[in-house]
Amino acid sequence: MVKVGNESVLQNSPESSNEGSIFSKHRIKLWYGGRCYDSDQEEKLLVVSHCDTDLDQTFSLSPGGRLLHQRSKKCVVRLAPDSSTLGLGVCDDAIKFIFKDPGFLQSIAENGRVLCASQTSDTESSKANLYSCLGAPISLTGCDDTASRVDIIEESSFLEERKHFINVPFALNETCDFKRAD
Repeated sequence: MVKVGNESVLQNSPESSNEGSIFSKHRIKLWYGGRCYDSDQEEKLLVVSHCDTDLDQTFSLSPGGRLLHQRSKKCVVRLAPDSSTLGLGVCDDAIKFIFKDPGFLQSIAENGRVLCASQTSDTESSKANLYSCLGAPISLTGCDDTASRVDIIEESSFLEERKHFINVPFALNETCDFKRAD
């Protein structure tokens, strides 16, 4: 992390291929619940998803604040001018974000209000929701200390961490004390 004014932002990782990005090819993982941001199947909505090691679920944040979904090559936009729900579209229409420490993707509304990209619910996309279902939309809401907080994880670090869980045999026992099977 590096300080820029009063905000902390992630520096480019040495492996980054997007020159000038604040972060490049990083997963956006929900701090609470451990799910990831991704697109829906049509690549129109930004949604809560499983963190899938077989999918490119990475994003890049440019110094200008554009958040690019790497797989679709589309930027994060509002679905409609009066909507809080976030989708994917042309980068000319992208919302401007800043990454604020300890883990908030913030945007400043026209009225000067600070909003955060947050997990929401299918029934109310204007309010942060800590217990979102898979496929629930990511929306601009008031910033919630838990429901809006995210971890930005470099892709190779994420994959390295996850590979330790692949094909690991565990034996169940009566104490629910999961011990490695020999």
